[in-house]
Amino acid sequence: MVSTSQSWNIKPTSTSITRPRQLKPVLIKDLQIGTTHRGRVLEGRVAEDPYFVSSAAFLIEDAVGDLVEIAVYNNIPGASWSATERSFPKGRAIAIREPFYKIRADGSPGVRVDDPAEIEDAADVNTSLSWRERGNVHFRAKQFKDALHCYEAALGVHASSCQEIAV
Repeated sequence: MVSTSQSWNIKPTSTSITRPRQLKPVLIKDLQIGTTHRGRVLEGRVAEDPYFVSSAAFLIEDAVGDLVEIAVYNNIPGASWSATERSFPKGRAIAIREPFYKIRADGSPGVRVDDPAEIEDAADVNTSLSWRERGNVHFRAKQFKDALHCYEAALGVHASSCQEIAV
């Protein structure tokens, strides 16, 4: 279930123009309430069709399968339901620079994005190399369960590629 909320608790202005690949990945489970995660990037895939109220809102799923709702404000001038669907289709891989994680007006946690330029395509979110790199980060941090999930995902990418080649 997806809920709607409005809150005036917005992300402090950033002067960062860092590209997502220059930032350190952060998982949903590592987000801290009320924090702008400077120097970090949240990557994932849009997990459901978006909806539009006063913002474009949708869930994303990160590398270990956790979900968080994203609310994108100031999306498209005169934005509508159809514009929101085109901007954030289910399955789109995205990278959110320096995500702001907060408690929303309805009491639920979520990521608020006030500048849509902070969201970029992350077409390689689910490549075997990116999964392996994420696994290595978790392994070095002694987060072995998360590392194993990422390594298994990397092997799964190769398995599906092999099936396509064999067919």
